Formats: sequence, C-alpha cells, structure tokens
Amino acid sequence: MNRVLRNTLFFSLGIVFTFYFYGCREGREKYEVATAMEMYESTAKMVIGETELSEILDLQQKVMTNPTDRDLRKKLGMVAVDTVARVILAVGVGISNPEVTSPLLQKQQARQAALIDAARWTAYHLQWQKDGYTTNFGQISAAVPGGTILKEKILPNGRCVILMQSPLE
Repeated sequence: MNRVLRNTLFFSLGIVFTFYFYGCREGREKYEVATAMEMYESTAKMVIGETELSEILDLQQKVMTNPTDRDLRKKLGMVAVDTVARVILAVGVGISNPEVTSPLLQKQQARQAALIDAARWTAYHLQWQKDGYTTNFGQISAAVPGGTILKEKILPNGRCVILMQSPLE
C-alpha cells in the first residue's frame, strides 16, 4: 500500500510539474511574441506618425505638380530620407479600375497600385541621393530594392495608402 501510494504520488507530481513547466514556457513565448510585436509597432510609430505621413504625401503631390522645382525635392528628401538610419520612407497611393465590380479585386488592385507608387518614389529618392536632387520628377527608370510596409489603409473612397520603408543604398 505504501509503495502504491508513493508511486501514485510521484506520478501525480510528475504530471503537475510537466503541465506547470509547459504552461510557463508557453506563457513566456506568448509574452515574448507580444512584446516583440509591441516593440515593432512602437518603432514604426516613432519613425512615422500621421502628421509626417501627411507631410510626405503633401510634398510628393507638390513635386508631381512642380517636377522641376529642386527645392521641393530637397524638402521632400529632408522629410522622407533618414540618412542616419539609412532608410527611405515613401507613401504610395493607389486606386482600382472603376470597371472592376468585385470588391476583393478592387482592394487588390488599389493595393498593388499603391505599392508600385511607393516603389516609384523610393526610386526617385535613391536617384536624388546620388545626384543631389538634380533629376527632375518624371525622368527616371530604375529597379527598386524591396521594402517593408509600415502602414496600410483602405480609405472609404476605395483608395489604398501604403507607407513603405526601404533601405538607403
């Protein structure tokens, strides 16, 4: 009887410890993943807020309407290029084909157009860093390095706005 009770007790304690340690490990992993995500989100917010995003978008639109204004390009570069962190921030805006009737396809098209637009601005920033902002807007054709989407938003009018961060190479 004593031996059976002792074996049962050891077996029960073994199960309790197994669940306890497994549960602690699982909780710690969830905490580490959550903390990493919070750090990523807070870093993205530190890098760019809504005000800065609006400023970049506004300056991009001004550069498009005044493609030969070098001072505007420099001002945009001051806001969108971080030479210390070696990154470029670009805002892309996209819309879908109005003839497409599927809401899912409309979202996908708007997103793809926004990505292409952000990549185009990244290509300009790379060129402007090389030549001191002398190349006018609308005059380059270039390959663009991959980027990371920091923010993405579908507006009520169906437009997609993407904030992309790319390395400054």
